[in-house]
Amino acid sequence: MRSREHVDQFVLDVVRARLGMADAHDLLPSQDEPRIRTIKNEVGQHRAEVERLQRDNDAEITDGRELKRIREHEEAAITVLGAESMRQTAGSNVGPVHGAENVVSAFDNLDFGAQRAVIDVLFEVRLYPQPHGVKAFNPETVQIKWR
Repeated sequence: MRSREHVDQFVLDVVRARLGMADAHDLLPSQDEPRIRTIKNEVGQHRAEVERLQRDNDAEITDGRELKRIREHEEAAITVLGAESMRQTAGSNVGPVHGAENVVSAFDNLDFGAQRAVIDVLFEVRLYPQPHGVKAFNPETVQIKWR
């Protein structure tokens, strides 16, 4: 049977292996306040465009196809900016790891919340159902999607 402890250990092993590589410092963001403000402004502009287009659609100036097309484009841009914002703002949580001589050791010394921030910057974890009747942990049921 798969337990949380099995999954946690698997994820920690993956993180430690990746942070043990020579380019680990390049993976982790540094906080850039001006860029964070710019991202917020850009997200606001994209949302305003969707709202404007919705008003135009309500007033029958544009049609539903145009609204859908532009909304999808704007929402995709907002998603990209959101991911960048997360990387930028996570910089304060991953700072001790980013500047460490021994990145793996620095990661191990973080509290759970800070470790989670590092993991969130590096990858997404997806769990898939454990096959019925299988009692041993199957790492193939845990997907690591690198960012």
